[in-house]
Amino acid sequence: MLELHWLKSLFHFTTIFLSGFFVTFLIQQKEKMRTRSRYLVYFLLVLVITEIGGMLNHLVWLEEMVLARWPVILLLDNPFLLAGAPFLWLYIRDCVAEGYRFKHVDHLHFLPAVLFAVVLVFRLSQFQVSEWGTAVSQRELLYRNEAVWLHFIYQLQFCLYAGYGIFITAKEGLFQYRSGLPKLLIGLILVKSIDLVEYSIYLISGQVSLINWILYIVYQIALLSWLALLFFDAIKDIRRFLSRGVPLKYDNTGLSEDMVIKVRMELLDLMVNEKPYLDPLVTLEKLAKKLMIQPYQLSQVINSSFNQNFFEFINGYRIEESKRMLTSEHASIEEVMHQSGFNSKSVFNTFFKKTTGLTPSAYRNQGT
Repeated sequence: MLELHWLKSLFHFTTIFLSGFFVTFLIQQKEKMRTRSRYLVYFLLVLVITEIGGMLNHLVWLEEMVLARWPVILLLDNPFLLAGAPFLWLYIRDCVAEGYRFKHVDHLHFLPAVLFAVVLVFRLSQFQVSEWGTAVSQRELLYRNEAVWLHFIYQLQFCLYAGYGIFITAKEGLFQYRSGLPKLLIGLILVKSIDLVEYSIYLISGQVSLINWILYIVYQIALLSWLALLFFDAIKDIRRFLSRGVPLKYDNTGLSEDMVIKVRMELLDLMVNEKPYLDPLVTLEKLAKKLMIQPYQLSQVINSSFNQNFFEFINGYRIEESKRMLTSEHASIEEVMHQSGFNSKSVFNTFFKKTTGLTPSAYRNQGT
């Protein structure tokens, strides 16, 4: 079993070294670093912390030394387990929506990590400093069933964020010109799934079998490969951004500046004459087909010309139509909602108030 502990420690050390190298490289970019690169650095730093915690658990002599002098260090990696996926999510979000700004609501992604840290601090406060080593070694601060759930939540977080990242990438029609991102996200789901299967087999059988070690080795090699691919994708991201001096989101779309102007004029003409926004089922793909261009190219035009995404652009026309109907027709607000192209009352009310500062009923009353 000693050799197996050293094997795990070797994988942890390799991940730490690789992540540390990536962090060093990205930090050295200085002015070239954008917000998304910083999110990636934070993710990698969190990964380093959690991997150090894993390595301590498998280097018995080092664990005993730390336990005797600084026992709390053996717990520090646990809250960080729940912080890695949110940082990776912010990186993904910025890749999909160029220039995405951190919002107050984004703090909620880190709530599980903060709550877990608060629980550990509270439990630690119940012991004298001299008792911390015993409390840590006897799992009085983190019970076994809690450690099991923590491991599952840690891996599931990555799968859920990656899955949602694939969804919004497809929704924005970005698969073709940001093809590396969906592949990375699919790869991440597969990598984390291997670990979940291996851990489930261990819990069910109650022992570490040969298949567990095979799956563990496959998982670690897959994780290291995925990290390398993530790094190379980030490097390509930076180089493409610097090579043309234009927002990366519009790189490799095949549209020249003249073509963007042409498509914009055709789009505005289509919106005025055919009013596709009145169709509640209109999509980026349908509108792009009418203009005889690719969805990702239409997304480029809308973002670069109007500083909006597709749904903001379409809903803007719908709001203007609903404002006209509210002041000139006697239809109910629900009828106005449907006739202007909305099929969700909550979306209609939220977008209307965001645009006008008033609810639909207040806007109608003001008009009369």
